[in-house]
Amino acid sequence: MGYHYGDDILAAAGQAHLKYSLPLEQTPLALSVGGIYLTGDDFYTDRHEGWNPLYSRWPKWSELYIYTLTRDPGGLVAYWQNLASPWLGLDFTPAKCCTLEGRLYMMWAPEAAVWNDCGPTCTAVTVKAEAFDYRGTLSTLKLKWRVNKYLDGHLLWEMFAPGVYYDAMDMGGDTAHFLRWEIIFNY
Repeated sequence: MGYHYGDDILAAAGQAHLKYSLPLEQTPLALSVGGIYLTGDDFYTDRHEGWNPLYSRWPKWSELYIYTLTRDPGGLVAYWQNLASPWLGLDFTPAKCCTLEGRLYMMWAPEAAVWNDCGPTCTAVTVKAEAFDYRGTLSTLKLKWRVNKYLDGHLLWEMFAPGVYYDAMDMGGDTAHFLRWEIIFNY
């Protein structure tokens, strides 16, 4: 609760997941299912319903996807709002030294994306995307390893296939890929 430029704030967010580890001794395997819901602002009400991710503007679920959020109303990198996403996960630990984590997110926008296309002095409103337009599919794959108590790291690959939400925003429909590796020396 509070105020946003004189409007009352009524926003909500939530996430939940369940994880089940299969009882396999040779190759530990865990299955996960979860969901994320962050409200977006409904431009046509007197309240501000958009979730404000205070203290969490970082790559919470994806390092690739955060850059698409700059085109949403609010327009900041990693400004997580207006997102509904069920997701599936699979963790595979073939040896004590390494784990492979996979996630698949199916993402929608709960509210329409509404803003001016003609600058700050324009009064015309343009709706670019409708409520519950499909944002797209995000896949992540992370290989984590630990050589010894001094050396560990990971390799991360992400792929985002945009949905109709981004077609409406004239962002194009190209699939994007992200790859990052990290080696950590602990002392």
